[in-house]
This record gives sequence, C-alpha cells and structure tokens, in this order.
Amino acid sequence: MKASLSMAGMVAAGVAAMGTVVALGVMGERARTPQPEAERMPVAQHAPAGETNQAQPAPKSDVTFPDNAFPKEWNFYPEKPDVQANLRRNVGRIVPALQVGEFLGEGGVKDLAELRGKPILLDFWGTWCGPCRASIPHINEIYEQHKDELHVIGIHSTKQANMMVATAKKLEMAYPTAADVGNRTASMLGVQWWPFYVLIDSQGKLRAAGMSSAHVGDAVQRLLDIEAGRWPEK
Repeated sequence: MKASLSMAGMVAAGVAAMGTVVALGVMGERARTPQPEAERMPVAQHAPAGETNQAQPAPKSDVTFPDNAFPKEWNFYPEKPDVQANLRRNVGRIVPALQVGEFLGEGGVKDLAELRGKPILLDFWGTWCGPCRASIPHINEIYEQHKDELHVIGIHSTKQANMMVATAKKLEMAYPTAADVGNRTASMLGVQWWPFYVLIDSQGKLRAAGMSSAHVGDAVQRLLDIEAGRWPEK
C-alpha cells in the first residue's frame, strides 16, 4: 500500500540522554557528542519539547558495506529508479530517536542509541493493512531466529493506532511495537508503502529500506553476515 513520501527539515539540538542498556538492565547517564551534519538524518519538525531527537554518535569502529550489499531486486519496487533513489537518501546516516508512543512488549526503546551493538529491523505496519498483518508471522520467525543478534521493533501507523494493542495481541506479535506520533517517524525515514522495513546496523546507521516481505529475511541475513565478516567471501 502506498503512503505519501516526505522528508522533514533538520533540527539541531544539544542533548544529554539517559542511556538504558536493555539486555543487562544497567542504568547510567552518559554525555553524547553531536555527529557532524553529514552523519545525521533529518528529524521530523515540531517535535515535543524536551524529547531527545538528535542523532547519536556511532562507535569508532566501522564496517564497510559494499554498494551491492542489498540488491535492488530485494526491494518492493525494484523497477522504479526514482523510488530506488529515494530509498538511498538516508543510507549511512545515523537514525535519531523514534517519535512514538508507549511500547507494547519488552525491549522497545525510543532512543536507538541504547541498542547499539546489535542491528535493528524496523517494521512499519498498520491494523488496516492486510499485507502488514499477513507478514507478521514471517517477521516473528525472523525475530525468533535472530533474537540473540538482532533487535526487531514494530512501528504502527498513526492511523487506527487505537487498535494496535488488540491486533498485536491477536496476531501474537513476538516483538515490541509502538504507535507513530503524527507519522513523524514514518516521515523521517521515508516510508512509502506498507508494510515498510528499515534495516539499521549495529552502529545505528541506516543500511537498507523498502525491502519486500519476501526478501526482508535475506536483507537481515546479509547485514549480519557483513558485520560478522562472512560477506563478501574473501
């Protein structure tokens, strides 16, 4: 299903964030230095006052991602160059905090910097979207298969958000999900259709977006292989 595409303006702010290491349950406050402008993704305008929206610094170590790491054939619209160009706009940029409501399920966080160390798969879905509901069992399988090395987070559309909890429970969604606030997160990440998948590496950088449900598992495996040094083969 198509959704309108818009990228909002940049918002620069200095912040100090409370970091929570979810897996270990350790709480601690640490100062974070803003990234250079080229390293940041645009953040949706009109963010609530006091909300952490600034891109966070990535670890010093980096992994090289070849241009052919995620073939265009894995995308939902591989035959449309304009769509492919839009999908590549944010590749390599650090994803700021998600602008979402409260999470259903354990492990969901708004500040993705708290999840550094493991890749993240974002699943944009909606109760009104038949293909979204149909794909949840497949995303559950991906989550169960890779839960020790991958975070999966669902982001429900602002539309019919009041039905998110009941639908997620009915479909036995295994991963945490929260409702987008004013479609700000979808706008920030260039969501163009539903379901829409975004893949973020362990350093918080966007690496792929717009994969089809049939190939999202391939993209996840490729990212894990690249970070583990298994691809490309040497």
